[in-house]
Amino acid sequence: MKPNLKKFARALLFASVAITCSLTMWASPAVQRVPGTSKTSSTGTSIGVTRREPANPLGGIMVAPPFDTNYSLFNLGPVPNVPTYYGGITFKYDDPNTLLIDGAADSPVGHIYQVAVTRDGNGHVSGFVGNATLYPGVGSTIGLYNDAGLAFGPDNVLFVTRYPASLLEQSKVGSLAPDKVIELAPLGVTGAGGSIGSFHPDSPARAA
Repeated sequence: MKPNLKKFARALLFASVAITCSLTMWASPAVQRVPGTSKTSSTGTSIGVTRREPANPLGGIMVAPPFDTNYSLFNLGPVPNVPTYYGGITFKYDDPNTLLIDGAADSPVGHIYQVAVTRDGNGHVSGFVGNATLYPGVGSTIGLYNDAGLAFGPDNVLFVTRYPASLLEQSKVGSLAPDKVIELAPLGVTGAGGSIGSFHPDSPARAA
């Protein structure tokens, strides 16, 4: 094959791959993490996304059947005073109207923020009250390199997963810095820890 013909064939191949990938991404309902993306707890069954597409104000996010009969989505906008990217979320151990959210996720300036929420007549989160502040207070260093995991465990200890190192930090109530950070790799969790959850020992999920 002549050099010019080879170049043309190579260019045509690259163009075909690019078009195929573009069509696949356009048709896919998958959601990628983008600046300004936020989520709220399943307690409020609400998720907000600040980047909107004209055809879908929620950026393609949807509740899949059969859960769509019990859950719905609402755009709450960005959480005031919380830098993107957003990470994990949970509600404060002693206040269902105070939301905790990871800010500046996956970075050395990441922190855990707290913000009051409003609810509608059905108990769904409908908005935020004022600006978010550091949890549990000024000077807190909890949540550096925070990832998607944020949950309270026994004795209201706050668990936060970290990225890119596979670490799990634990903070007691009132602590302004993590009380303990453990490596997850020796426990079989390689790469990023991702999300985390906690349930009561007597929970039905324990038998699963």
